[in-house]
Amino acid sequence: MRNRFFAVVLCAAAALVMALSAASAEAKLKLSETDVQLQIRRSTRITASVKGIPGGETVQYSWSSDNEEVATVKGGTVTAVSGGSATVTCEAVLKDGTTLTAGCEVTVSVPVTGFRLDSQQMTVRIGKPETIGYTLTPADPTNGEISWTSENEEVATVSSDGVVTAVAPGTARIRGETADGSGKRVVANIFVPSFAEEQQEYTMSDLGDLDIPVTCYVASL
Repeated sequence: MRNRFFAVVLCAAAALVMALSAASAEAKLKLSETDVQLQIRRSTRITASVKGIPGGETVQYSWSSDNEEVATVKGGTVTAVSGGSATVTCEAVLKDGTTLTAGCEVTVSVPVTGFRLDSQQMTVRIGKPETIGYTLTPADPTNGEISWTSENEEVATVSSDGVVTAVAPGTARIRGETADGSGKRVVANIFVPSFAEEQQEYTMSDLGDLDIPVTCYVASL
């Protein structure tokens, strides 16, 4: 009778082990995010869950990052440290010792925080294009492209590289905006002088006591 009892217990235990093993084989670890885009110094939370196991079963989770210089992770909270990419991995250990893993790719961008013109006023002469000088902060953003537009192309045009070309005498406003979505904007006031405004007066004092004012006309071709 005793042997029969032990046999029943062993069979039940074996059945339980097989059931747990079958459940573990069907278990899958899922993350709420598999691809995250973050700006530097920003954080986001990733949640993990195991599907295909009995309800109420305890699961132990642990998190790691393969590049903590770019992104760190603690308890599923990912924090961007510097520009670049990293893989955040979650490891789940089930009751029977089965280990499941899942990963999330993290890309960290460095946005433009400052956009300043070297000068807000520029004189551009016909036939002599000028490039708009500016400074971005930080100096090495992920996307440092600038979108330039002229409000008066009959007076001055601007290229995608910020080169201003005078078309006719007058004034124009050139607007610049960062292309990374940070919303930083600047405005340059462009003045294109006419032929009369190009007049310059010189005094020839190298003729001894003679002081002869001379008006010199500088034509822009």
